[in-house]
Amino acid sequence: MKSLLILILVVVLVGENVYIYMYPETFCQEVKEKGDDLLNGLKSKTKDVINSEVETKVDSILPTN
Repeated sequence: MKSLLILILVVVLVGENVYIYMYPETFCQEVKEKGDDLLNGLKSKTKDVINSEVETKVDSILPTN
């Protein structure tokens, strides 16, 4: 049973490395797209947080009528 698990892990690792070796452009493009999506998500969340903080500070500074 232990040897079967080791064999499965070896096959998975070798298969992934063969894919990367045979299609490096595709793999690199996928990694770049995932990174870009993550970066864009972080940028939009950061913008939202900063905008809400700025609005809160401005509202507290401005005198009310």
